Amino acid sequence: MERHPQRSVVRLLGPLAVTVAGRTWGPRDLGGIKPRQLLEILLLDRGRIVPKDRIADELWGEHLPRSTSATVETYVSLLRRKLGRSLIGTETGGYRVPREVVDTDLDRFDALLAEAAVATGSARREALCAALTLGRGELLADEPYASWVQGPREHHRARRQQAQVDLAECALGLGELGAAVAAAEEVLTDDPGAERAARVAMAAHHRRGDTAAALRVHDRCRQALADTLGVAPSSATASLCRAITRGVAEPAQDRVVAPVRYADSGGTRIAYQVVGTGPPDLVFVPSFVTNLGATWDDPTYASFLRRLAGLSRLVLFDKRGTGLSDPVVDPPSSGERVADVRSVLDAAGIERAVLFGVCGGGSQCIRFAAEHPDRTLGLILFGAAAKILRAEDYPWGWTYEQHERFLAAFEQAWLTGGTPQRRNPGLAGNPRYRDWFARYVRLAASPFTARQLAEANARADVRDLLPGLRVPCLVLVREDDVWLHPGNSRYLAAHIPGARLLELPGVDHDPWVGDTAAVLAATRRFLRRAVQRPEVATNT
Repeated sequence: MERHPQRSVVRLLGPLAVTVAGRTWGPRDLGGIKPRQLLEILLLDRGRIVPKDRIADELWGEHLPRSTSATVETYVSLLRRKLGRSLIGTETGGYRVPREVVDTDLDRFDALLAEAAVATGSARREALCAALTLGRGELLADEPYASWVQGPREHHRARRQQAQVDLAECALGLGELGAAVAAAEEVLTDDPGAERAARVAMAAHHRRGDTAAALRVHDRCRQALADTLGVAPSSATASLCRAITRGVAEPAQDRVVAPVRYADSGGTRIAYQVVGTGPPDLVFVPSFVTNLGATWDDPTYASFLRRLAGLSRLVLFDKRGTGLSDPVVDPPSSGERVADVRSVLDAAGIERAVLFGVCGGGSQCIRFAAEHPDRTLGLILFGAAAKILRAEDYPWGWTYEQHERFLAAFEQAWLTGGTPQRRNPGLAGNPRYRDWFARYVRLAASPFTARQLAEANARADVRDLLPGLRVPCLVLVREDDVWLHPGNSRYLAAHIPGARLLELPGVDHDPWVGDTAAVLAATRRFLRRAVQRPEVATNT
């Protein structure tokens, strides 16, 4: 063993390069394609154990060598001889690259974004510029086709684009109009329908007195949205265009722009946002995949979240493996999901919060409240269930056949956004939301990952935790919910001590669709009681 292992400097953005003790090893210096790929797989999951069977699957797929384990061990030995024994550690059932022995450009990119998230003005601009300069390279450019790099690569691209738009908005706020246009146009070159970037470019051109250029940006964005999604620009973009056309002051933007920050949950980075001032703190946990980079792009969803933020300090986060959070290979366990909520609370400096869980997000909130009652100010469960699948003693869940049909429709839903209409009939006449949702889920996760998460949700069963809950709880459901039978919510209210059940008129499953006023009014009353009586352990 090396008594004082030397840190290796690793370039992941671009072709792989590993520098040890002043010597740099490139993609062709590591003993062949398979040893290099083995090292890259371990580096992408640095800090975590990568099982041998996963290594074999990603290296060879169905075409395994005669002695898989021996071959992997040979590759590890070869890499250790070249790069030092400390870089790859042997663990039970697999291997691990310890974070403390590597200094990667990807980690430095993340650190600069974290610095920018808490900075303001020119300091924020400098941190974003430094991050974007460092992060321009394609992740593992020497592996253009390997399936195991596609998810992390798309994740990095999404974070880089988010940072580029943040830079454009920062420059606009500082009055650096030329820099704002340049940063926004870099995004628009790749994605002409990116409305945040389009609004920055329009506003910057307008302030420079170039109305024609501002309107050209709008027309290009409008055409891109029509061609790709078949929708018109959002109300915020349309309002800005009208103001520019009339030569009047720009309207206040109705889009909430909050910095995306990261919490460390056992080596996995969880992306989160904090919006509003509170009190109290309210953690919103929707049912499925999310992406904070696109959350605020639809007026229907964004309006509901803004109104929640007006009642509280609202905390949003991308679940492990989705959106801007770190990608994962296997679906997260229930324990990891609880740990992720706790890590977000810790990172945001929150001691106690109300948790608002929608559908499958409800079981995650229930489990957190059961394990951490000291950090749970209350529970709001909307259209939630203790168990998704039906059982002899639980007749309200989906049948196995219903769930299989749901899973089978994933690929089509990712193309058309058809799922929201089945969940929320009120969206039938809202093609903009449908197309935003299709784009949103594609940015949040691949169909395969989303299916894995849906299967994990179906296995969840928190019935045994309900009698032991000792926090205030409000259960909300639409009385004719077409997605999950209202009996699921009635079961929760009957088995959680002191829980209050409120059945609202309507058929839509999600709280941001349909009559949102009743949902927000009930939420306001519950939050007010939570602030006034934070010491209450059960409902009265």
